[in-house]
Amino acid sequence: MLVSLIAFGLVLILISGTLLISELVQREPRSSRFNFQELLEGAPDAMIVIDDRGLINVINKQVENLFRYGREEVLGKSVNELIPDFFGADKFTSRLEGCSNRRDEALFSEHHVWGLRKDGARFPVEINISPLKMPANDRGIAVLAIRDIAKYREAQLEIKKLQDEMEEKISKRTEELEAFSYAISHDLREPLRSIDGFSRAFMEEYADKLTKEGKDYIARVREGTARMKELIEAMLGMARFVSKDVARERVDLTFMANQIATDLLQTHPQRTVEFAIENEMVANGDPILIRALLENLIGNAWKFTSRHPAARIELVVEKGSSEENLFFVRDNGVGFDMSCADQLFGVFRRLHGDADFPGVGIGLATVKRIVQRHGGTIRAESGPGQGATFYFGFGPTKKRNQESSARSGKLSGRDASG
Repeated sequence: MLVSLIAFGLVLILISGTLLISELVQREPRSSRFNFQELLEGAPDAMIVIDDRGLINVINKQVENLFRYGREEVLGKSVNELIPDFFGADKFTSRLEGCSNRRDEALFSEHHVWGLRKDGARFPVEINISPLKMPANDRGIAVLAIRDIAKYREAQLEIKKLQDEMEEKISKRTEELEAFSYAISHDLREPLRSIDGFSRAFMEEYADKLTKEGKDYIARVREGTARMKELIEAMLGMARFVSKDVARERVDLTFMANQIATDLLQTHPQRTVEFAIENEMVANGDPILIRALLENLIGNAWKFTSRHPAARIELVVEKGSSEENLFFVRDNGVGFDMSCADQLFGVFRRLHGDADFPGVGIGLATVKRIVQRHGGTIRAESGPGQGATFYFGFGPTKKRNQESSARSGKLSGRDASG
């Protein structure tokens, strides 16, 4: 469409003067008319020039092809014969009339318009309109660049159909996931309770009759059932977050993070950890999901700084030029090798053994799914012994958060414990 308008703009430059385009074409020498017609016909879209009464002055061959009229059948006729009820509409007429008061008028578009062919067939068109003024007689004209968008509309309907089908599939998958979660909750928990209960009773009743090796076997059974119970609880937790509808609202990340930090410091008073949490951080998202995300990321940082005598955990927001605010949680813990980063967000994928740092490998997988549910992104940067930084966002936002009044609010173990 832009090529059409540029080409036709050159046409208007050639013919601007004291008369309307049609008059100039009739009076110019044959060679000039030929050059003008060549330029006009080179436009890829249907081009129509109308006067301030809505009468058609000039068309190109594409108009004939699109509307199935001969050239002589439409010249001098109202443009409404090709585009019903177009000329005279309040929006268009007010813009065209403005040409008598201004030398230039910005191009504007109409996307929900119907064209009418000679055989009476209606079809959707997109029209770019450029109102102009003839310098000598102040008479307004308009250049219409018209494109058939029937195939585009069909593609839109097909996309909508595919989206509806995808939503239906997602809904079914969600139901299947909920059914699976129910099965885990009821069908697997009960056998585990039985194994745990009977193994404990066996140990209590027959401890004096068991050898050291036998006691070790029973202890391993109980450790295994406890581990399986922990895995099931983690899977159920992740399933709940994956299937939950995202209810967006304004979420105070600073308040949430401070709550989580205070809870950790009160629960583990033997540790000294400095928290640097930026003030006035807000996001648009689901408060329940975002709370789970922060608990996992801050909890992760808490765990992997447990061997550092001066542990520090930060939560900060970067306000860049993009529409998505980028938050990050940074720690000075053990870090990890970036060559293993592709395993970081996988289910049950762990970069450290239980002997070093206990866990089940669900936390970061849950975090990634929460971010994806919001249409955002997450990535990590680290190095062995260099701590880790997790960058995340919750998708584009139209309105940016206000700049923080203070860059960093600190909460230390001593401050929290009072």
